[in-house]
Amino acid sequence: DQARQRGLRIDGGLTPLAYWHAMLTDEELDRYARHIVLPNVGAAGQLAFKRGRALVIGAGGIGSAVIPALAAAGLGMLRIVDDD
Repeated sequence: DQARQRGLRIDGGLTPLAYWHAMLTDEELDRYARHIVLPNVGAAGQLAFKRGRALVIGAGGIGSAVIPALAAAGLGMLRIVDDD
């Protein structure tokens, strides 16, 4: 049981929690903890979001609300195109 708490399985591999911990920094785990505990997101979803990319066309109206939401949620790359 002590090995499991350290993130190691009996077969020498990493437990799922230890695996995601290796992929997300301690700061990211703290920041996105509320996302990670959601059943529909979990650590796998947060990691996919971290690796994800989005292009927002237009920074007014809907874009002005979407941009900070995507950034705060931990999106990996956010590109913004606006003609102003």
